Amino acid sequence: MTPMFTERKGYQLVCNVFQASILMLYNEKDSWTYGELKTRTKIPKKNLEGGLLMLCNPKMKLLEKSISKPKFESDTEAIKVNL
Repeated sequence: MTPMFTERKGYQLVCNVFQASILMLYNEKDSWTYGELKTRTKIPKKNLEGGLLMLCNPKMKLLEKSISKPKFESDTEAIKVNL
């Protein structure tokens, strides 16, 4: 299986280990729920939310939240890669 982030164009990302763990999951599929990311990564809630919010930041927008609020209110909220 070819990772999605390398199929189109090469990018260099500077991120912390929590963000890298999150991004690696997007090599498996385009969209995850917040609950799935929490379960798969086992990252503490504070670090998971901080890392996800930075990746969903409108300036970078590597990931897109289904609900455009700066917090995660539901485990069913979808977060997809911005292709």
